[in-house]
Amino acid sequence: DLILVRGGPVPPWLAEAAGFGQRYPEWIPRPPCRVTLIVGPPCGGKTTYARHAAQPGDFVIDLDEVVQGLTGRHGHDIPDWGQDLIARAYYARNAMLAALTADVGHCWFILGTPDRAEGEWWRAKLGAALVAVNPGRDVCLSRAGERALAALQRSKIVAWFAAPQPKPVKR
Repeated sequence: DLILVRGGPVPPWLAEAAGFGQRYPEWIPRPPCRVTLIVGPPCGGKTTYARHAAQPGDFVIDLDEVVQGLTGRHGHDIPDWGQDLIARAYYARNAMLAALTADVGHCWFILGTPDRAEGEWWRAKLGAALVAVNPGRDVCLSRAGERALAALQRSKIVAWFAAPQPKPVKR
């Protein structure tokens, strides 16, 4: 199997050695297309926002859907991804980001981490505009009740809202 990246196919062993499975892949070039980073809590509406905003020719990168491509099950429906699945999902996501071309009208990149520093890292790395989708804790918890693994989703939501919030910057 080969992974297609900008410049041609790359064998998986080389892609792995190059850091394709990294959480912070320094090697990814800035995409030549527009990128919008969508951040927010679990069940916050990030994917829904991206689907509504995307136009024909746009590309949506959502780690939960990457996991679905790898396993046949949506990321929301897997209680424990495990280190192997996480590495494979990052590997595939990073390859998609590296393969973005100017032919892509717009890339909508979904990031659900509560780590604000990680969001800022990705925004700077990709030269992305930022959209924060956050309907609030109660709405997210209500939406989680509609999912197969509601208890797991609720625990992720509680953890997301418990994460330290960035301090406002005085200008």
